[in-house]
Amino acid sequence: MGKACKPWDEGGLGLKNDIQWNKAAVGKLSSGLHPDSSDHMWVRWVNHTYIKGKDWLTYEPPTSTSWYWRRICRVKNLFKEAYSQNMWTTQHNKEYTIAKGYYFIRDKGPKVYCNNLVWNKWSIPKHSFISWVYQHRNMNTMEKVHNLNISEEDTCRICRNGTEIIDHLFFDCPYSRRVMHGECRGLAWSPSAISGCAELETEDKGIQAEARDYQRYH
Repeated sequence: MGKACKPWDEGGLGLKNDIQWNKAAVGKLSSGLHPDSSDHMWVRWVNHTYIKGKDWLTYEPPTSTSWYWRRICRVKNLFKEAYSQNMWTTQHNKEYTIAKGYYFIRDKGPKVYCNNLVWNKWSIPKHSFISWVYQHRNMNTMEKVHNLNISEEDTCRICRNGTEIIDHLFFDCPYSRRVMHGECRGLAWSPSAISGCAELETEDKGIQAEARDYQRYH
């Protein structure tokens, strides 16, 4: 789920990581545990029973306290660096939200600058998903199935000529090449539209390979 839970512009599917989202939700609960929020009965009780006038950001719970309270304090420590004098300071406004907390703790990756070629309003969702899997070089080709000892052969099932790796399946297979050239002619596709993708500074090797393959056959 690591890749799928990244935003589209980082090569993911834009799904939320449930574990990190839950931590951000607990962070919302802990963000109100400072003296300025004493209007709430639960906050007053926690301050009286546990915190007892200590600084909330530096507070550490005794081992004798309940498990749920220690868990809240543990999550609070994840966001400690984002606070200054009990104010959220990492974004423009100084109020904590679950979305801001999630963004703060989630794993961030490099930007994928060709993601608009995959995710756009003109693409069929099925095609976009296949393109996304291709970018991450994670398709179940015959070569991969053969390496897992599931199949005894790794030959391309379409042309029966060559090992079925990802690049062969999409670009080197004679049938795939005929289909691709036909589609590009029908769409008046210009190679210059993606000529800069291979030069982009990105760590996603799948994106770079895709751009080079387009330039090679168009």
